[in-house]
Amino acid sequence: MLDQFEEGVYSGRFAVSRIFPWSYSANGRMVLEVRAKLDDLQISDGNEQAIPESQPEPDPADEPKAEVAPAAAPEVPAPSAPAGATEVTDVETVQQLGAAPATEAGDEALFGEELYARVAAREAVKLDPAIDDRRQFRQQRDRLKHGLDYGFIAEHQAWYPIESESYKAFLANRG
Repeated sequence: MLDQFEEGVYSGRFAVSRIFPWSYSANGRMVLEVRAKLDDLQISDGNEQAIPESQPEPDPADEPKAEVAPAAAPEVPAPSAPAGATEVTDVETVQQLGAAPATEAGDEALFGEELYARVAAREAVKLDPAIDDRRQFRQQRDRLKHGLDYGFIAEHQAWYPIESESYKAFLANRG
């Protein structure tokens, strides 16, 4: 849910359902932290600002899952490409590389049918923070922000096309 927000200070109401300890190994050391499960938030005001830099920690989305992965399907050799070819067309491969798909089919696969219909119609979009895959959530956010010209309004917890009246009004009030 918080991945949509830029760094900054936000005020509002936050519903925390659970606070718990978490640990993992990073760079040859054990990291212990306190985590919170955020169920809901109502932002009343926000101020984007840079947070002082610190030692980078690994992203929790990159942590190995506790579940046992299903057995991998046997690999089928890919057809050979001409020397120097770098085009990636497989949506799953694009997602694994962390890049946002740049095609309609790629966008539909990334967002799903219902959400993609709203994006294609240039309507306001509210991402589902309960999505199981945080990487996919971040890819959706990045695609909206960088490839589809949407802007995030924290108070609404929604993405708006930058040409929309709602987003223009937001920018004018923020100024």
